[in-house]
Amino acid sequence: IIGMSSLLKGTELDEEQIDFVETIRMSGDSLLTIINDILDFSKIEAGRMELEEHTFDLYQTIESAVDLLAQKASEKGIELICLIETDVPRIIKSDSTRIRQVLVNLLSNAVKFTKEGEVFVTVKNMGVHESAVDLFIEVKDSGIGIPQDKIRRLFKPFSQVDQSTTRKYGGTGLGLVICRRLCNLMGGEIGVTSVDGEGSTFYFNIVAQVADEAGAPLATQNIPLIVTGKRALVVDDNETNRKVLAYFLKNWGIAFESVDSGDAAAELLKHNSEFDFALVDYHMPGELDGLDLSHLMHRDYPHIPVIMLSSSFNMSDLLRPANIVSWQYKPIKPDRVYKEIARAVMAPSKVASSEPLDDVSLHPDQFDPQRELTILLAEDNVVNQKVFTRQLQKLEYECDVVSDGQEAVESVERQPYDIIFMDVQMPTMDGIEATVAIRSLGGSVRQPLIVALTADRSAQVVETCMEAGMNGAIEKPAHRDEIIRMLNLAFQTNSEPL
Repeated sequence: IIGMSSLLKGTELDEEQIDFVETIRMSGDSLLTIINDILDFSKIEAGRMELEEHTFDLYQTIESAVDLLAQKASEKGIELICLIETDVPRIIKSDSTRIRQVLVNLLSNAVKFTKEGEVFVTVKNMGVHESAVDLFIEVKDSGIGIPQDKIRRLFKPFSQVDQSTTRKYGGTGLGLVICRRLCNLMGGEIGVTSVDGEGSTFYFNIVAQVADEAGAPLATQNIPLIVTGKRALVVDDNETNRKVLAYFLKNWGIAFESVDSGDAAAELLKHNSEFDFALVDYHMPGELDGLDLSHLMHRDYPHIPVIMLSSSFNMSDLLRPANIVSWQYKPIKPDRVYKEIARAVMAPSKVASSEPLDDVSLHPDQFDPQRELTILLAEDNVVNQKVFTRQLQKLEYECDVVSDGQEAVESVERQPYDIIFMDVQMPTMDGIEATVAIRSLGGSVRQPLIVALTADRSAQVVETCMEAGMNGAIEKPAHRDEIIRMLNLAFQTNSEPL
């Protein structure tokens, strides 16, 4: 339902039909959420909720959860901000799926109940003892808040603050109950503080093992050789964003000046233009927004490269001045911003030229379909076949289709493929068995990128897929962004066998 309605929305429809299709899609999303909540709650009631401990990158887990809500926050005009403090270990052992589930639930509620302002995620290290770290994660919003006498209802099954809230915003009242149980299983607790009409702060902690390969965060490597001692101009109307940027710039040894508008930046530059680069917010009040300021700087201060920060996800139609060397999407990721700062200060000669530095953010809107790729889809469900092939056609790609794993193996033996999207559960031979068979062919065939298609993207299933020789996994229904990410990966690796 979700996949077909999404495809239908991309066809030529009038406004009324678009509204009908969007209602179908949103209802499908809501029903899928309810089903997942009921299944998790049933496991809790039966005492069958178990964790799957594995080693993973905590930063990527947190950032992927925040990214999931970025588009919705942008549509509501809400600033979504994330700060992972620098002493938080990057590689830990815990259940990444469940950590992400709790955070996404809290973020979804925060965005849902916030009309204006911001949602701010903070991750802190509360201490390490015998290789175990106590992680504290906080989600603070400027939303409608919760009356003190009704907070106690939040963690009760099938209960919300009041019936009017349920009717207006939807929901089963199970999300926070599930979150509490998951936090308990991970050695922590969950709680909330709130002021009616002024916003809420939900917080939880978990205890995890620090992995041996934790190492230093990428954003702290090679600092003395590249960015330390440089000067930055920070322009953003949101105070929390400025504080987060200040936190990382100080950590990287970068001196900076901060202002809250394009007009203030223009005035500052008249008296001091000795900056090595500028971090500029795109959406700002006043006469000069971020793009206007960049045009002014390109004209009057061409030596200052600009890294643009934006909550908008489609900037392809904008006329950008050449001094914008990178376009970074909010919430900012320090690793990416650090890389762009390093590139900007290392290549100042390109700033004043007509060729801006490439943006390496690889956002799906920048996807170039003019790439030759041979694609195979192994999927036994006819409806799923139709949905996936139409999604590829929208991206200007065609694919061969087979309905079981045995046919997939035979297809690979007949001709080379760059990428196979492989359903995990199929008759005759499932996706795991087919992958093992294809990998066992070795150099006798060109080894393709193999991506699992699965309705169950739990850590155990993903690990099984990886052990079989797959290169990634996409959760059904497959989203366009995930498909694009895998096609980009296939294009990058198709010059040589995996």
